Amino acid sequence: MLNKFKYWKKSEAILHVFIWVIFFTFPFLISGGEREPMKLNSIVGVALLPLILYAIIFYFNYYLLIDRYWFSKRFATFTLINLVFFVAGIFIIDAGRSALIVDRLPHFSLTSFSNKAIWNYSRILISYVLTIGASVSIKMTKNWFAFEDQKKQLENEQLKSELNGLKYQLQPHFFFNTLNNIYSLVDASPEQSKEALHQLSKMMRYLLYETEGETTTLSKELNFTRSYIELMKMRVPKHVKVSCDFPEHYKDVEILHLLFISLVENAFKHGISSQESFIEIRCEISETQLTFSVRNSNYPKEELDRSGSGIGMGNLKKRIELQPGKNYQFRTYVENKVHHAIIEVQL
Repeated sequence: MLNKFKYWKKSEAILHVFIWVIFFTFPFLISGGEREPMKLNSIVGVALLPLILYAIIFYFNYYLLIDRYWFSKRFATFTLINLVFFVAGIFIIDAGRSALIVDRLPHFSLTSFSNKAIWNYSRILISYVLTIGASVSIKMTKNWFAFEDQKKQLENEQLKSELNGLKYQLQPHFFFNTLNNIYSLVDASPEQSKEALHQLSKMMRYLLYETEGETTTLSKELNFTRSYIELMKMRVPKHVKVSCDFPEHYKDVEILHLLFISLVENAFKHGISSQESFIEIRCEISETQLTFSVRNSNYPKEELDRSGSGIGMGNLKKRIELQPGKNYQFRTYVENKVHHAIIEVQL
């Protein structure tokens, strides 16, 4: 819509020129052979004087009357003012024609009230009404484009604000879950917990200083995700198989911040049990599409276990829904007791 508004502003001047060409030629097009002698001074009197009247009333309406009376629905006042202008205008035009056209026939004069005079000034009235109609139409169209542009800007600001809110909601959620995982290592493996805290500090630095905008590069996001996977692998038991397959070489593109972390978090929450279980994380990149997928054993948390409350996944779904266009697709499903989560990004 913003592009449409810019296009309208560029084409508005051309539209005004087009209108005045029509109004200049209109008296000749509808004259029907009943017109005053067409000498140079007659052309000035017949075409130019009414055109000046139309221009004055057009822009007087365009910049003042429409905003003050039409949009406030004071139509009677709007009509009365334009009627006064018309009556004053035709007397001025008639006087101007009498002064310019020396050999003007008496029955063309307004005061003669002849059929020819009535027909001539009826043409002016028709053009006058069309002028007002054109002024109102163009002004309303311009205001509609401006309103839609403002509405779109407000929607974009609201969208940006909501996306930032979701991102800031995700960060403490991620931090809380990771600290819980490190806490479980403190007694069992103090050295590992130190290394985990070091990894966490690097990850939090990324969250605090490199997620200001709406997007980041794929390489940074994959490095962040890889660090989280390595951190989580420190505490998983040996019967849980964790595999990670990220490409070595790929086109570094812009993607949403923290796009993958919720899928990985969810896999470590629900893919681990006392039984044999697995987590498979894969990223595939082609020229046109990025696919990030996570497969894991499906062991859903019990209803009372709030560690699996699903804030991260719900947050991710909301963020993708709020994105303009259809570049991001996200789906999850369970098949043969295996949970699948897939994000596809059109590049």
